[in-house]
Amino acid sequence: MTDAPRRILLLMAIFGLATAGLLALRGGGYDLFDLLRGRRPPETPPQASGMGLPHGTAFDRGDVPGLAQLSEEIAEVTERVLPSVVSIAAAGVGAEEGGELAVARPRLGAGVIVRGEGLVMTNYHVVHRVSSVLVRLSNDRLLPAQIVGASPRVDIAVLKIITPEPETFPALPFIEDSDTVRAGEFVLSVGNPYGLRRSVTLGNISAKERRFSDGSADLFQVSTPMVPGNSGGPLVNVFGEIVGINTAIYREDQRAPLWSAVGMAVVANDARDTLLAILNRGEPVYGYLGVHVEIPAIYTHLRAFDTDLRYPMQVAGVEPGSPAEAAGLRRGDVILEFAGSKAENFKQLKKAIRQQPVGADVEIVVRRAQEELRLVAKMAELDPQALLARAVGVTDKEASGYVLRAFGADVRNLNAVEKRQLGLRPGEGGLIVSDVHVGHPAHGRLRKGDFVQICNGVPFVNVAQFAQLVQERPSPRVDLLISRFVSERERINLLVEIEPHDE
Repeated sequence: MTDAPRRILLLMAIFGLATAGLLALRGGGYDLFDLLRGRRPPETPPQASGMGLPHGTAFDRGDVPGLAQLSEEIAEVTERVLPSVVSIAAAGVGAEEGGELAVARPRLGAGVIVRGEGLVMTNYHVVHRVSSVLVRLSNDRLLPAQIVGASPRVDIAVLKIITPEPETFPALPFIEDSDTVRAGEFVLSVGNPYGLRRSVTLGNISAKERRFSDGSADLFQVSTPMVPGNSGGPLVNVFGEIVGINTAIYREDQRAPLWSAVGMAVVANDARDTLLAILNRGEPVYGYLGVHVEIPAIYTHLRAFDTDLRYPMQVAGVEPGSPAEAAGLRRGDVILEFAGSKAENFKQLKKAIRQQPVGADVEIVVRRAQEELRLVAKMAELDPQALLARAVGVTDKEASGYVLRAFGADVRNLNAVEKRQLGLRPGEGGLIVSDVHVGHPAHGRLRKGDFVQICNGVPFVNVAQFAQLVQERPSPRVDLLISRFVSERERINLLVEIEPHDE
Protein backbone atom coordinates (compact mmCIF):
# COMPACT_ATOMS: atom_id res chain seq x y z
CA MET A 1 0.00 0.00 0.00
CA THR A 2 1.34 3.38 -1.01
CA ASP A 3 1.80 6.28 1.42
CA ALA A 4 -1.24 8.19 0.17
CA PRO A 5 -3.85 5.51 1.02
CA ARG A 6 -2.17 4.94 4.40
CA ARG A 7 -2.44 8.61 5.19
CA ILE A 8 -6.15 8.62 4.22
CA LEU A 9 -6.87 5.57 6.41
CA LEU A 10 -4.97 7.19 9.32
CA LEU A 11 -6.94 10.42 9.01
CA MET A 12 -10.25 8.50 8.92
CA ALA A 13 -9.24 6.61 12.08
CA ILE A 14 -8.33 9.82 13.85
CA PHE A 15 -11.61 11.43 12.78
CA GLY A 16 -13.57 8.40 13.99
CA LEU A 17 -11.87 8.41 17.37
CA ALA A 18 -12.47 12.16 17.74
CA THR A 19 -16.14 11.76 16.84
CA ALA A 20 -16.53 8.89 19.30
CA GLY A 21 -14.91 11.03 22.01
CA LEU A 22 -17.29 13.92 21.40
CA LEU A 23 -20.28 11.62 21.41
CA ALA A 24 -19.09 10.08 24.65
CA LEU A 25 -18.81 13.53 26.17
CA ARG A 26 -22.40 14.27 25.13
CA GLY A 27 -23.51 11.28 27.21
CA GLY A 28 -26.90 9.71 26.94
CA GLY A 29 -25.48 6.38 25.62
CA TYR A 30 -25.04 7.66 22.06
CA ASP A 31 -21.77 6.43 20.39
CA LEU A 32 -20.08 5.98 17.00
CA PHE A 33 -21.93 2.75 16.25
CA ASP A 34 -25.27 4.55 16.79
CA LEU A 35 -24.09 7.15 14.32
CA LEU A 36 -23.09 4.48 11.75
CA ARG A 37 -26.46 2.79 12.23
CA GLY A 38 -28.25 6.05 11.35
CA ARG A 39 -29.77 6.67 14.78
CA ARG A 40 -30.50 10.35 15.58
CA PRO A 41 -28.76 11.82 18.63
CA PRO A 42 -30.93 12.82 21.62
CA GLU A 43 -32.25 16.43 21.82
CA THR A 44 -29.86 18.93 23.39
CA PRO A 45 -31.32 20.57 26.54
CA PRO A 46 -32.09 24.27 25.96
CA GLN A 47 -29.66 25.43 28.64
CA ALA A 48 -26.75 23.63 26.91
CA SER A 49 -27.37 24.99 23.43
CA GLY A 50 -25.67 27.87 21.65
CA MET A 51 -23.64 29.97 24.06
CA GLY A 52 -25.24 28.35 27.09
CA LEU A 53 -28.21 30.79 27.10
CA PRO A 54 -31.75 29.40 27.60
CA HIS A 55 -34.33 29.85 24.86
CA GLY A 56 -38.02 29.25 24.61
CA THR A 57 -40.60 30.02 27.35
CA ALA A 58 -41.31 28.39 30.68
CA PHE A 59 -45.04 28.59 29.95
CA ASP A 60 -47.08 29.11 26.87
CA ARG A 61 -50.22 31.28 26.84
CA GLY A 62 -52.43 28.25 27.34
CA ASP A 63 -50.78 27.50 30.68
CA VAL A 64 -51.56 30.95 32.17
CA PRO A 65 -54.57 32.27 30.24
CA GLY A 66 -55.71 34.58 33.03
CA LEU A 67 -52.35 36.28 33.48
CA ALA A 68 -51.84 36.55 29.73
CA GLN A 69 -55.25 38.18 29.32
CA LEU A 70 -54.61 40.54 32.26
CA SER A 71 -51.24 41.60 30.81
CA GLU A 72 -52.79 42.33 27.43
CA GLU A 73 -55.66 44.33 28.91
CA ILE A 74 -53.39 46.40 31.16
CA ALA A 75 -51.26 47.22 28.12
CA GLU A 76 -54.40 48.20 26.18
CA VAL A 77 -55.61 50.50 28.98
CA THR A 78 -52.15 52.07 29.10
CA GLU A 79 -52.20 52.76 25.34
CA ARG A 80 -55.54 54.53 25.66
CA VAL A 81 -54.57 56.56 28.73
CA LEU A 82 -51.12 57.84 27.70
CA PRO A 83 -52.30 60.29 24.99
CA SER A 84 -54.18 62.24 27.70
CA VAL A 85 -51.21 62.57 30.06
CA VAL A 86 -48.83 65.52 29.80
CA SER A 87 -45.47 66.34 31.35
CA ILE A 88 -45.18 69.72 33.03
CA ALA A 89 -42.15 71.97 33.44
CA ALA A 90 -42.85 75.02 35.59
CA ALA A 91 -40.29 77.79 36.04
CA GLY A 92 -40.33 80.32 38.85
CA VAL A 93 -38.79 83.77 38.87
CA GLY A 94 -37.45 85.24 42.07
CA ALA A 95 -36.79 88.78 43.19
CA GLU A 96 -34.44 91.11 41.35
CA GLU A 97 -30.79 90.78 42.26
CA GLY A 98 -28.24 93.15 40.77
CA GLY A 99 -30.70 94.30 38.13
CA GLU A 100 -31.38 90.74 36.93
CA LEU A 101 -34.09 88.23 37.72
CA ALA A 102 -33.02 85.06 39.50
CA VAL A 103 -34.64 82.16 37.66
CA ALA A 104 -35.35 79.12 39.84
CA ARG A 105 -34.65 75.54 38.78
CA PRO A 106 -37.58 74.18 36.66
CA ARG A 107 -40.10 72.18 38.65
CA LEU A 108 -41.20 68.90 37.06
CA GLY A 109 -44.61 67.32 37.32
CA ALA A 110 -47.37 65.68 35.35
CA GLY A 111 -50.95 66.44 34.43
CA VAL A 112 -53.97 64.95 32.75
CA ILE A 113 -56.20 66.45 30.08
CA VAL A 114 -59.76 66.51 31.46
CA ARG A 115 -61.53 68.60 28.81
CA GLY A 116 -61.16 68.42 25.04
CA GLU A 117 -60.52 72.16 24.74
CA GLY A 118 -57.19 71.65 26.49
CA LEU A 119 -57.93 71.88 30.22
CA VAL A 120 -55.26 70.10 32.24
CA MET A 121 -55.50 69.10 35.89
CA THR A 122 -52.37 68.90 38.02
CA ASN A 123 -51.25 69.61 41.60
CA TYR A 124 -51.26 73.05 43.14
CA HIS A 125 -47.75 72.53 44.47
CA VAL A 126 -46.44 71.81 40.96
CA VAL A 127 -47.37 75.30 39.68
CA HIS A 128 -47.36 77.22 42.95
CA ARG A 129 -45.22 80.38 42.76
CA VAL A 130 -44.19 79.91 39.13
CA SER A 131 -44.07 82.44 36.31
CA SER A 132 -44.34 80.14 33.29
CA VAL A 133 -45.67 76.67 32.56
CA LEU A 134 -44.89 74.40 29.61
CA VAL A 135 -46.68 71.14 28.87
CA ARG A 136 -45.32 68.37 26.65
CA LEU A 137 -47.95 66.22 24.98
CA SER A 138 -47.60 62.50 24.34
CA ASN A 139 -46.58 63.26 20.73
CA ASP A 140 -43.69 65.42 22.04
CA ARG A 141 -45.30 68.77 21.15
CA LEU A 142 -44.24 71.44 23.63
CA LEU A 143 -46.89 74.08 24.32
CA PRO A 144 -47.32 76.90 26.84
CA ALA A 145 -50.14 76.81 29.37
CA GLN A 146 -51.77 79.35 31.66
CA ILE A 147 -53.09 78.76 35.17
CA VAL A 148 -56.89 79.00 35.20
CA GLY A 149 -57.30 78.50 38.94
CA ALA A 150 -56.03 76.51 41.89
CA SER A 151 -56.90 75.26 45.35
CA PRO A 152 -54.07 74.78 47.86
CA ARG A 153 -56.56 73.18 50.24
CA VAL A 154 -57.15 70.27 47.85
CA ASP A 155 -53.75 70.57 46.10
CA ILE A 156 -55.39 70.87 42.68
CA ALA A 157 -54.64 73.34 39.88
CA VAL A 158 -56.28 73.72 36.46
CA LEU A 159 -54.28 74.78 33.39
CA LYS A 160 -55.32 75.75 29.86
CA ILE A 161 -53.10 74.72 26.96
CA ILE A 162 -52.44 77.68 24.65
CA THR A 163 -52.46 76.95 20.89
CA PRO A 164 -52.44 79.25 17.83
CA GLU A 165 -55.70 77.72 16.62
CA PRO A 166 -58.48 75.94 18.57
CA GLU A 167 -57.78 72.23 18.92
CA THR A 168 -59.43 69.20 20.41
CA PHE A 169 -57.28 67.15 22.77
CA PRO A 170 -57.83 63.56 23.98
CA ALA A 171 -59.39 63.83 27.45
CA LEU A 172 -59.82 61.21 30.16
CA PRO A 173 -63.18 60.86 31.94
CA PHE A 174 -63.61 60.89 35.71
CA ILE A 175 -65.14 57.92 37.46
CA GLU A 176 -68.79 58.69 38.18
CA ASP A 177 -68.36 58.42 41.95
CA SER A 178 -64.97 57.79 43.56
CA ASP A 179 -66.72 56.79 46.80
CA THR A 180 -67.43 53.46 45.06
CA VAL A 181 -63.71 52.71 44.69
CA ARG A 182 -62.69 49.85 46.99
CA ALA A 183 -59.42 49.08 48.70
CA GLY A 184 -57.54 46.45 46.70
CA GLU A 185 -58.66 47.58 43.25
CA PHE A 186 -56.03 47.69 40.51
CA VAL A 187 -54.94 51.19 39.46
CA LEU A 188 -52.39 52.64 37.06
CA SER A 189 -50.31 55.61 38.14
CA VAL A 190 -49.02 57.69 35.22
CA GLY A 191 -46.46 60.44 35.59
CA ASN A 192 -43.11 61.99 34.85
CA PRO A 193 -40.81 60.59 37.58
CA TYR A 194 -37.43 62.33 37.61
CA GLY A 195 -38.29 63.65 34.15
CA LEU A 196 -38.80 60.17 32.68
CA ARG A 197 -41.97 60.85 30.72
CA ARG A 198 -44.86 58.47 29.99
CA SER A 199 -44.05 56.23 32.96
CA VAL A 200 -46.79 53.83 34.03
CA THR A 201 -46.88 51.79 37.22
CA LEU A 202 -49.42 49.12 38.11
CA GLY A 203 -50.56 48.97 41.72
CA ASN A 204 -53.66 48.99 43.84
CA ILE A 205 -55.65 51.13 46.25
CA SER A 206 -54.06 50.33 49.61
CA ALA A 207 -56.53 52.29 51.74
CA LYS A 208 -59.18 55.00 51.51
CA GLU A 209 -59.77 58.26 53.39
CA ARG A 210 -56.29 58.55 54.80
CA ARG A 211 -56.66 62.19 55.88
CA PHE A 212 -58.38 63.09 59.08
CA SER A 213 -57.70 66.80 59.03
CA ASP A 214 -60.20 69.44 57.97
CA GLY A 215 -57.33 71.13 56.19
CA SER A 216 -57.12 68.85 53.17
CA ALA A 217 -59.13 66.57 50.96
CA ASP A 218 -59.56 62.88 51.65
CA LEU A 219 -56.82 60.90 49.94
CA PHE A 220 -56.36 57.43 48.56
CA GLN A 221 -53.29 55.57 49.76
CA VAL A 222 -51.81 53.67 46.82
CA SER A 223 -49.09 51.07 46.40
CA THR A 224 -47.59 52.78 43.36
CA PRO A 225 -44.50 54.82 44.28
CA MET A 226 -44.77 58.61 44.25
CA VAL A 227 -41.44 60.22 43.42
CA PRO A 228 -40.57 63.72 42.19
CA GLY A 229 -42.26 64.26 38.83
CA ASN A 230 -45.23 61.96 39.52
CA SER A 231 -47.19 64.78 41.17
CA GLY A 232 -50.27 65.79 39.22
CA GLY A 233 -50.45 62.67 37.08
CA PRO A 234 -53.66 60.64 36.92
CA LEU A 235 -54.49 57.55 38.92
CA VAL A 236 -56.79 55.49 36.67
CA ASN A 237 -58.75 52.29 37.07
CA VAL A 238 -58.85 49.37 34.65
CA PHE A 239 -61.56 51.15 32.65
CA GLY A 240 -59.31 54.13 31.95
CA GLU A 241 -61.27 56.42 34.29
CA ILE A 242 -59.64 58.94 36.61
CA VAL A 243 -60.09 57.80 40.21
CA GLY A 244 -57.53 60.20 41.68
CA ILE A 245 -54.77 62.73 41.08
CA ASN A 246 -51.30 61.77 42.38
CA THR A 247 -50.41 64.31 44.99
CA ALA A 248 -47.86 63.55 47.67
CA ILE A 249 -45.17 61.49 49.26
CA TYR A 250 -45.88 60.62 52.88
CA ARG A 251 -43.35 58.88 55.08
CA GLU A 252 -44.01 57.98 58.70
CA ASP A 253 -40.26 58.06 59.32
CA GLN A 254 -38.71 60.80 57.23
CA ARG A 255 -35.31 59.15 57.67
CA ALA A 256 -36.44 56.20 55.52
CA PRO A 257 -35.16 56.06 51.91
CA LEU A 258 -37.31 57.67 49.24
CA TRP A 259 -38.43 54.39 47.70
CA SER A 260 -40.18 53.41 50.93
CA ALA A 261 -42.54 56.39 50.66
CA VAL A 262 -46.29 55.84 50.71
CA GLY A 263 -48.14 57.29 47.73
CA MET A 264 -51.25 59.45 48.10
CA ALA A 265 -53.79 60.70 45.58
CA VAL A 266 -56.61 63.25 45.76
CA VAL A 267 -59.88 61.37 45.26
CA ALA A 268 -61.66 62.02 41.96
CA ASN A 269 -64.80 63.48 43.56
CA ASP A 270 -62.83 66.26 45.27
CA ALA A 271 -60.72 66.88 42.16
CA ARG A 272 -63.81 67.16 39.93
CA ASP A 273 -65.66 69.41 42.41
CA THR A 274 -62.61 71.68 42.52
CA LEU A 275 -62.46 71.77 38.71
CA LEU A 276 -66.13 72.77 38.43
CA ALA A 277 -65.79 75.41 41.15
CA ILE A 278 -62.78 76.94 39.38
CA LEU A 279 -64.59 76.99 36.03
CA ASN A 280 -67.81 78.43 37.49
CA ARG A 281 -66.40 80.95 39.98
CA GLY A 282 -62.70 81.19 39.37
CA GLU A 283 -61.84 79.56 42.69
CA PRO A 284 -63.27 76.90 45.00
CA VAL A 285 -65.73 78.07 47.64
CA TYR A 286 -66.13 76.18 50.91
CA GLY A 287 -68.89 76.41 53.45
CA TYR A 288 -67.93 77.71 56.89
CA LEU A 289 -69.62 76.98 60.21
CA GLY A 290 -66.98 78.04 62.74
CA VAL A 291 -67.20 75.12 65.13
CA HIS A 292 -64.32 73.11 66.60
CA VAL A 293 -65.10 69.47 67.23
CA GLU A 294 -63.55 67.54 70.10
CA ILE A 295 -62.81 63.86 69.58
CA PRO A 296 -62.62 61.76 72.79
CA ALA A 297 -59.16 60.31 73.42
CA ILE A 298 -60.22 56.68 72.95
CA TYR A 299 -61.61 57.46 69.49
CA THR A 300 -58.54 59.51 68.61
CA HIS A 301 -56.54 56.31 69.10
CA LEU A 302 -58.96 53.97 67.36
CA ARG A 303 -59.44 56.19 64.30
CA ALA A 304 -56.03 55.05 63.03
CA PHE A 305 -57.59 51.63 62.48
CA ASP A 306 -61.08 52.60 61.33
CA THR A 307 -61.77 56.00 59.76
CA ASP A 308 -65.51 55.22 59.58
CA LEU A 309 -65.72 54.73 63.33
CA ARG A 310 -68.79 56.37 64.89
CA TYR A 311 -68.30 58.52 67.95
CA PRO A 312 -69.94 61.50 69.69
CA MET A 313 -69.22 64.78 67.87
CA GLN A 314 -68.77 67.10 70.82
CA VAL A 315 -68.28 70.83 70.30
CA ALA A 316 -64.95 71.93 71.77
CA GLY A 317 -65.26 75.59 70.81
CA VAL A 318 -67.22 78.12 68.77
CA GLU A 319 -65.49 80.92 66.88
CA PRO A 320 -66.65 84.45 67.71
CA GLY A 321 -68.85 85.98 65.04
CA SER A 322 -69.25 82.67 63.22
CA PRO A 323 -72.46 81.10 61.89
CA ALA A 324 -72.18 78.52 64.70
CA GLU A 325 -72.25 81.27 67.36
CA ALA A 326 -75.19 83.00 65.68
CA ALA A 327 -77.09 79.70 65.61
CA GLY A 328 -76.62 79.22 69.37
CA LEU A 329 -74.13 76.35 69.38
CA ARG A 330 -72.21 76.06 72.65
CA ARG A 331 -69.14 74.29 73.94
CA GLY A 332 -70.14 70.82 75.14
CA ASP A 333 -73.00 70.35 72.66
CA VAL A 334 -73.01 66.97 70.92
CA ILE A 335 -73.87 67.26 67.21
CA LEU A 336 -76.33 64.54 66.24
CA GLU A 337 -77.43 65.70 62.79
CA PHE A 338 -76.24 68.24 60.27
CA ALA A 339 -78.20 69.29 57.16
CA GLY A 340 -80.60 66.37 57.52
CA SER A 341 -77.94 63.66 57.87
CA LYS A 342 -76.62 61.95 60.97
CA ALA A 343 -73.20 63.17 62.09
CA GLU A 344 -71.48 59.81 62.50
CA ASN A 345 -67.82 60.80 62.22
CA PHE A 346 -65.60 63.79 61.67
CA LYS A 347 -64.97 63.01 58.00
CA GLN A 348 -68.64 63.10 57.12
CA LEU A 349 -69.31 66.25 59.14
CA LYS A 350 -66.33 68.05 57.59
CA LYS A 351 -67.44 67.09 54.08
CA ALA A 352 -71.04 68.16 54.72
CA ILE A 353 -69.93 71.58 56.04
CA ARG A 354 -67.74 72.20 53.00
CA GLN A 355 -70.46 71.30 50.54
CA GLN A 356 -73.14 73.61 51.90
CA PRO A 357 -73.95 76.62 49.68
CA VAL A 358 -72.95 79.98 51.10
CA GLY A 359 -76.03 81.69 52.56
CA ALA A 360 -78.01 78.47 52.98
CA ASP A 361 -79.96 77.88 56.21
CA VAL A 362 -78.84 74.55 57.65
CA GLU A 363 -80.56 72.71 60.50
CA ILE A 364 -78.33 71.27 63.22
CA VAL A 365 -79.61 68.82 65.82
CA VAL A 366 -77.61 68.78 69.07
CA ARG A 367 -77.87 67.17 72.47
CA ARG A 368 -77.37 69.55 75.39
CA ALA A 369 -77.79 68.43 79.02
CA GLN A 370 -79.92 65.42 78.02
CA GLU A 371 -82.11 67.68 75.88
CA GLU A 372 -82.34 67.53 72.09
CA LEU A 373 -82.33 70.93 70.37
CA ARG A 374 -82.82 71.99 66.74
CA LEU A 375 -80.75 75.00 65.69
CA VAL A 376 -80.45 76.79 62.35
CA ALA A 377 -77.18 78.20 61.03
CA LYS A 378 -76.74 80.42 57.96
CA MET A 379 -73.65 79.15 56.17
CA ALA A 380 -70.83 81.57 55.42
CA GLU A 381 -67.84 81.32 53.10
CA LEU A 382 -64.59 79.99 54.50
CA ASP A 383 -62.03 82.79 54.30
CA PRO A 384 -58.50 81.65 55.18
CA GLN A 385 -57.29 85.24 55.14
CA ALA A 386 -59.61 86.03 58.02
CA LEU A 387 -57.71 83.48 60.09
CA LEU A 388 -54.38 84.98 59.13
CA ALA A 389 -55.55 88.48 59.98
CA ARG A 390 -55.92 87.45 63.63
CA ALA A 391 -52.15 86.89 63.81
CA VAL A 392 -51.53 90.65 63.57
CA GLY A 393 -49.86 91.92 66.74
CA VAL A 394 -48.34 88.54 67.68
CA THR A 395 -44.57 88.82 68.02
CA ASP A 396 -42.20 86.41 66.32
CA LYS A 397 -40.85 85.37 69.73
CA GLU A 398 -44.34 84.52 71.04
CA ALA A 399 -45.24 82.61 67.88
CA SER A 400 -41.95 80.69 67.78
CA GLY A 401 -42.36 79.76 71.46
CA TYR A 402 -45.83 78.37 70.79
CA VAL A 403 -44.56 76.32 67.83
CA LEU A 404 -41.68 74.97 69.93
CA ARG A 405 -44.07 73.85 72.68
CA ALA A 406 -46.61 72.38 70.21
CA PHE A 407 -44.24 70.66 67.78
CA GLY A 408 -40.86 70.43 69.47
CA ALA A 409 -39.29 72.32 66.59
CA ASP A 410 -37.41 75.61 66.37
CA VAL A 411 -38.68 77.69 63.44
CA ARG A 412 -37.96 81.13 62.03
CA ASN A 413 -39.01 83.44 59.23
CA LEU A 414 -37.18 83.37 55.90
CA ASN A 415 -34.42 85.88 55.25
CA ALA A 416 -34.00 87.82 52.00
CA VAL A 417 -31.43 85.40 50.57
CA GLU A 418 -33.65 82.36 51.19
CA LYS A 419 -36.62 84.10 49.58
CA ARG A 420 -34.56 84.71 46.44
CA GLN A 421 -33.33 81.13 46.40
CA LEU A 422 -36.89 79.82 46.68
CA GLY A 423 -38.16 82.18 43.97
CA LEU A 424 -40.72 83.88 46.22
CA ARG A 425 -42.50 87.01 45.12
CA PRO A 426 -43.01 90.06 47.35
CA GLY A 427 -45.62 89.28 50.00
CA GLU A 428 -44.93 85.54 49.90
CA GLY A 429 -43.15 83.60 52.59
CA GLY A 430 -43.27 80.64 54.92
CA LEU A 431 -40.92 79.40 57.60
CA ILE A 432 -37.67 77.48 57.93
CA VAL A 433 -37.15 74.65 60.42
CA SER A 434 -33.87 75.34 62.23
CA ASP A 435 -33.93 72.40 64.65
CA VAL A 436 -36.07 69.41 65.67
CA HIS A 437 -36.06 67.97 69.19
CA VAL A 438 -36.13 64.23 69.86
CA GLY A 439 -39.27 62.82 71.47
CA HIS A 440 -41.62 65.54 70.22
CA PRO A 441 -44.34 65.47 67.50
CA ALA A 442 -42.08 66.94 64.81
CA HIS A 443 -39.33 64.38 65.35
CA GLY A 444 -39.10 61.97 62.41
CA ARG A 445 -41.41 64.16 60.34
CA LEU A 446 -39.63 67.48 59.98
CA ARG A 447 -35.94 68.07 59.36
CA LYS A 448 -33.57 70.94 59.85
CA GLY A 449 -33.70 73.06 56.70
CA ASP A 450 -37.28 72.15 55.70
CA PHE A 451 -39.22 75.01 54.12
CA VAL A 452 -42.84 74.91 55.32
CA GLN A 453 -45.13 76.83 53.00
CA ILE A 454 -48.72 75.64 53.53
CA CYS A 455 -50.62 74.59 56.67
CA ASN A 456 -53.98 72.85 56.31
CA GLY A 457 -54.23 74.00 52.72
CA VAL A 458 -53.62 77.68 53.56
CA PRO A 459 -50.44 79.46 52.37
CA PHE A 460 -48.94 81.65 55.12
CA VAL A 461 -46.22 84.28 55.19
CA ASN A 462 -44.55 84.09 58.60
CA VAL A 463 -44.30 82.20 61.89
CA ALA A 464 -47.06 84.28 63.50
CA GLN A 465 -49.58 83.28 60.80
CA PHE A 466 -48.47 79.66 61.02
CA ALA A 467 -49.04 79.63 64.79
CA GLN A 468 -52.51 81.12 64.25
CA LEU A 469 -53.44 78.39 61.75
CA VAL A 470 -52.23 75.69 64.14
CA GLN A 471 -54.08 77.17 67.12
CA GLU A 472 -57.36 77.39 65.20
CA ARG A 473 -57.08 74.03 63.45
CA PRO A 474 -60.48 72.31 63.29
CA SER A 475 -59.08 68.85 64.09
CA PRO A 476 -56.26 67.40 66.21
CA ARG A 477 -53.84 67.11 63.30
CA VAL A 478 -52.36 69.52 60.79
CA ASP A 479 -51.25 68.90 57.21
CA LEU A 480 -48.04 70.65 56.22
CA LEU A 481 -46.74 71.00 52.67
CA ILE A 482 -42.96 71.21 52.95
CA SER A 483 -40.11 71.58 50.50
CA ARG A 484 -36.96 69.61 51.27
CA PHE A 485 -33.52 69.30 49.67
CA VAL A 486 -32.72 65.70 48.67
CA SER A 487 -29.49 66.77 46.98
CA GLU A 488 -27.49 69.97 46.60
CA ARG A 489 -29.72 71.19 43.77
CA GLU A 490 -32.92 69.18 43.98
CA ARG A 491 -35.92 69.74 46.22
CA ILE A 492 -39.03 67.65 46.60
CA ASN A 493 -42.42 68.50 48.05
CA LEU A 494 -43.78 66.32 50.85
CA LEU A 495 -47.11 66.27 52.61
CA VAL A 496 -46.51 65.70 56.33
CA GLU A 497 -49.19 65.08 58.94
CA ILE A 498 -48.44 66.00 62.55
CA GLU A 499 -50.53 66.08 65.72
CA PRO A 500 -49.10 68.90 67.84
CA HIS A 501 -49.36 69.06 71.62
CA ASP A 502 -52.14 71.28 72.92
CA GLU A 503 -51.21 73.72 75.64
